[in-house]
Amino acid sequence: KRAAGMGNIFGPSEPELKASEENMPKRHQIIEDTLLPLFDTMADDFENATDRQSTLCSALATVLVKTFSIRNTQAISNIEKIPMFVSKEKKREKIFGLRVLKKNLTVKGHNF
Repeated sequence: KRAAGMGNIFGPSEPELKASEENMPKRHQIIEDTLLPLFDTMADDFENATDRQSTLCSALATVLVKTFSIRNTQAISNIEKIPMFVSKEKKREKIFGLRVLKKNLTVKGHNF
């Protein structure tokens, strides 16, 4: 669609994308303007989402954290609610000698 001249409808222009390859603040600004609104709409209805939508939301959360290293506090609070694909389990079985019950998040029959 970019080649057909409709690229500006779907995001930043081609020269702006080329300039953001070397400029990290510009890259983060494009990510925050393009991907974060999409993620927010997906995360708002995560519990009622279809399998496809919940998988896309988890994948987008994983990419935002692991690849793009998002530091936006509002986005991070939303991302913490969504299970990610490459996250390690946190071992919190004992804290100060006390046993803590382990919480498992179950979404549509899948344990995270």
